[in-house]
Amino acid sequence: MTQKLYPFTIYAENVNTWAESPQLARDIWMRDRTKVAPEIVWYGIDLVVNGPDSIELDVREMAHSVYGGLGKVIFKYVNPALLRSDAMQLAEIILKEQTRIAAEIRRARKAEQKALEIEAVRKELFGD
Repeated sequence: MTQKLYPFTIYAENVNTWAESPQLARDIWMRDRTKVAPEIVWYGIDLVVNGPDSIELDVREMAHSVYGGLGKVIFKYVNPALLRSDAMQLAEIILKEQTRIAAEIRRARKAEQKALEIEAVRKELFGD
């Protein structure tokens, strides 16, 4: 059984009146923002990992100027050139996501095995 990994998204986190973006997304956006979209005052950035060397940044506006919150996507920045340090961070993110998926599959397998064992005992005690 193979598990699909790509694409996956690490969303900007909404914390009261401000947002916190994934570090890699924030670093790339702040480095390249003036070249690609100087008119945007960013608020939150989602990091979309399309593949081992393919990323997309979704820049979100503020939902409310006083209360904050993440609004709609106002700009997409696809496949920016990755620096070596960016690629290393991306590899770390991918490893974490692969590990999370493997742990999820392991939990599901254990639960399935437990259910089969319980069913076997029920049949042994009470029949079909």
